[in-house]
Amino acid sequence: MTYADTVKHLEAVALAVGAGSFWHGPKTNQNINYDAAFPQVHLFLLPAPLEGENVVYQPTLCFYGKDLHEHAANLVDEAAVGQSLDIQNAMDILSQQFINALREAGRFELSERIDRAPVLRKGSTIGTGFLCSFTLKAPAAYLC
Repeated sequence: MTYADTVKHLEAVALAVGAGSFWHGPKTNQNINYDAAFPQVHLFLLPAPLEGENVVYQPTLCFYGKDLHEHAANLVDEAAVGQSLDIQNAMDILSQQFINALREAGRFELSERIDRAPVLRKGSTIGTGFLCSFTLKAPAAYLC
């Protein structure tokens, strides 16, 4: 499986489980686009080492919910803190649904261990959600 095929598959699964938009590559390093559909799934560039006749992808995705307190100065507000927990909870569930759908799709061998953590991205915009990383293994493209 190629890199592009893998990105397209991850996008299709994310959208199928309820993501409003999917971002990949350089777009993940920009400020969150509050005009785009939420929840947003951001796929960071993924390492793709070869292991024997397999390619081993190591994706890291962040599932962002829309935080109404989108400016960092509002992070001291108690309402913002409570809202962040609610958003993280919703993105926790969405990320679990995503992993389950990946397993059910069966196109990759998915690692048993899935690293996950709540996130709060500060800056000119705030990204509240859940970060998820894992390993996918598939036959190298030259074998397909």
